[in-house]
Amino acid sequence: MTYAASIAKSSTTAIAATPDGGESELKFLYGWLGSLSLHDRRLIGAAKQAAEWLMADASLRRLARTAPEELDAAFAARGIAIGPDAVRPLWDPDGATASDHAHPAMAGYDRWQREMAAHRAAIRRLGGTATPAFGAWRRRMVARAQGSLAPQVEREIVHAAAAFELASGCSVGCGFCALGAGRLSAVASYDGPTARLWGGMLAALDHAVGPAAATAFAYWATDPFDTPDYPAFVGAFADRFGHLPPTTTARGTDDVDLTRRLIGQLRERGGGPFRISILTTKQLRRLHAAIPLEDLPFVATAIQTRGAATYRIVAGRMIERGAALADDAPGGEGTIACITGFLVNLPERRVRLVSPCVADRRRPNGYRIHDERSFGDAADFADAVTGMIAAAMPMTLAGGAPAQLRPGLVPDAADALLLRDHHAHYRLADTPLMRALVPLLVRGGTCAGVEGVLVAGGHFPFAVKTTLQELFDHGLLADELDVRDGQPANPEIN
Repeated sequence: MTYAASIAKSSTTAIAATPDGGESELKFLYGWLGSLSLHDRRLIGAAKQAAEWLMADASLRRLARTAPEELDAAFAARGIAIGPDAVRPLWDPDGATASDHAHPAMAGYDRWQREMAAHRAAIRRLGGTATPAFGAWRRRMVARAQGSLAPQVEREIVHAAAAFELASGCSVGCGFCALGAGRLSAVASYDGPTARLWGGMLAALDHAVGPAAATAFAYWATDPFDTPDYPAFVGAFADRFGHLPPTTTARGTDDVDLTRRLIGQLRERGGGPFRISILTTKQLRRLHAAIPLEDLPFVATAIQTRGAATYRIVAGRMIERGAALADDAPGGEGTIACITGFLVNLPERRVRLVSPCVADRRRPNGYRIHDERSFGDAADFADAVTGMIAAAMPMTLAGGAPAQLRPGLVPDAADALLLRDHHAHYRLADTPLMRALVPLLVRGGTCAGVEGVLVAGGHFPFAVKTTLQELFDHGLLADELDVRDGQPANPEIN
């Protein structure tokens, strides 16, 4: 799927680059699960077991293709608490009938998947309910992501307003870590001073960003289970925002008591989702043995086993080591950086303003750093956040602002009013002003310089300013970070 947008002849007409279908209304996944009977949750849990094994275990998928009559024994050997006939659509999608899909286990699992997708969409939509400057900046960064990232990658990015690292580094050390996490070197404790700092930081983010602050979460290039006080940190988050933040850990089977405690918090307070990365089939077996069937629907999984049938991004440590996917492994370029906002490291007292981009050797972790500041206390943090918003999120174009197309966006060779990026295209209005403007944006300059050239050519100053502002508002123009990164404005039209 590509994203298409158009700028109408009227400068007051908005442009939108969004996929068909829109986003789901706000729903709380765990509230729905809590409304189900024990029997229904157990059916969903059993179907999840089957789905996770089929994703994780290439030999099981091969058996389903070549010897389906042996699946009963294979399911039983893996501890799957349901027979293959009950979940036929999972392993035989082409042969499954309507009645197969209507089996209570499959119907429940399908509903669970829809609720997960709706929950993710709700987080993404909530991220758009931000204060004006932050919201406008976020929309521009989302437009860039839609143009540069493949749709199957971009739709997984919720563009959350912030991520808090409660540790420096990670103890797991995954060879494919797409965020290039370093070795674990420090962990925050929820003692009195830190608890007050944490509360002040959440309040500062809430004040600076608005309702979108509730999309934040408390991990990044870290593992939440490296922080023993993680439940206390996310509990305070829920006190502030009314729900628990998302959690992803690769250590969910290392500390089953903590996993059960988080499940209990989610059932009580909502939010999430709670996701466990599965690195080996042995780990998957431990998870299914440790968590009762009725509680498995409260735990999503990210299957990362060797030979898994899941999409893997080439980023972070894989780029650093020059590693590549196996020929039969689904995946490719992109990013897992899912915040468009503030990346905060609590032990290091550092806050960065970041946005997602395609991971490459220049930015192996898949995000751009627009600004970086340090803080000592909650007041410092508030000053840092508001200072970055003021510096990096202008609402209007200044005369010295870049007037050039963003990187990757170029006019079509046969039609200069059709701008193409890797995964999006934009139709510009067919007007004399736009036809004169596009070549100047390709050359690059400043807004004042481009305006001067166009006004000298007979175009009205107000029309020029309004058109440039509209292109800027919808993320089609380069930003100051692009210029700092070595894409200077053309000196001839400065």
